[in-house]
Amino acid sequence: MRRLVPVIATAILAACASQQTQTKSPTATALPSAGFSLSNLDRGANACTNFYQFANGGWLKSNPIPAAYSRWGNFSVVETANLEKMHTI
Repeated sequence: MRRLVPVIATAILAACASQQTQTKSPTATALPSAGFSLSNLDRGANACTNFYQFANGGWLKSNPIPAAYSRWGNFSVVETANLEKMHTI
């Protein structure tokens, strides 16, 4: 019985994996990947001497802090977009 449990579990996982690959539509739109974007890196900075600039330099260059704000980040971008959407309602 103990030897049968891993075999059954493997068979179930294999069946689930094959079913998931079959249900994907080739015309389905790709969702943006969550996580770290390589475009945020500053490849010109040396990661050994200034890791903050290396890791965030690309984002800092493409998202400067607006004059009306003392700080600016991803949530500030989301908040501003949401406020603009609410004003149109």
